[in-house]
Amino acid sequence: MECQGLPPTPICFCRLPLCDWPFAPWTNDGTQCSARRAQRTTNDKTKRKKNSQETPWSGAPATPTTAQPARPTRRIRPRGGAAKLAATAKAAAARGDLDAAAAAYDALVAAAPDYAGGYSNRANVAVARHRLDAAAADYTTALRLAPYADDAWVVLLNRASVRTAQGDGAAAVADLDAAVAARARGPRGAKGEGILWANRALAYMATGRYEAALADFTRAVEARPNEVAPWWLAYGQVLVEVSRPGDGVGILKRVEGRYGTEDDPHAVLAAVQFVRGRVAEAETEWSLVARPRQFESRAFLVERGWTPRCMDAMDRFRTLKE
Repeated sequence: MECQGLPPTPICFCRLPLCDWPFAPWTNDGTQCSARRAQRTTNDKTKRKKNSQETPWSGAPATPTTAQPARPTRRIRPRGGAAKLAATAKAAAARGDLDAAAAAYDALVAAAPDYAGGYSNRANVAVARHRLDAAAADYTTALRLAPYADDAWVVLLNRASVRTAQGDGAAAVADLDAAVAARARGPRGAKGEGILWANRALAYMATGRYEAALADFTRAVEARPNEVAPWWLAYGQVLVEVSRPGDGVGILKRVEGRYGTEDDPHAVLAAVQFVRGRVAEAETEWSLVARPRQFESRAFLVERGWTPRCMDAMDRFRTLKE
């Protein structure tokens, strides 16, 4: 969708752990959105492991670092004062001033109401400001104005992420189905399989369709097999839901190796090992959890995206420990 200003940005509402920001926008050229990048702290950076073969945690579970710039079918650029407003909005986002960016995009939309990019980029800022209803409305307007743009799949993906966050998994799946079809119409060589498959898997999880989620997670891993990402934690739990806890442990061990300083991989592994009847291994994993009390709350586990079997296993495991 018209890519001038701040590009349409694949985002994902992340209820998964290891995330310091519920939304982590990325630009279509595979770099983090300027607004997100400006707000990340130095401490966040030091927590990442430097590994050229693995994607650092971004908060966006399904965004590979090789996503290519989208090329709209019909490029509409803001002109004159509107162009200046677009530049102002982009600069504000770059320095992390989301209020100023939102105000500039408001002015841009008023000055150029037919410019789809103004709406999609304003929606990206609304997501970062946790204004989901406004973001969904703007993504919808952008799609109405440019439904056949080459990067319409990105806007569909973003709206799906918002709908997942709003608890409307069915609508999110519908958007992601449309995104898959739209991406297939795009230029040859465009990347994005991992983005779409992982996000649709998360949407399937939200509706309890674990077999479908497993199929899409598998496709996402096949697209980027060496890039251990936080959504692999969900992948491992889905394997438990479909009665393959041993395979789940294999996936979760890779997550633990990548994000071993976080509590969540150890806690999930404790639950999964308990499902397998490996109480000693479960206790070993549990001993690595620095803040175990937070996992006593079922609401906390739901917020973190735990699946039913893993939550039940954690309840039973803690009861045994008591």
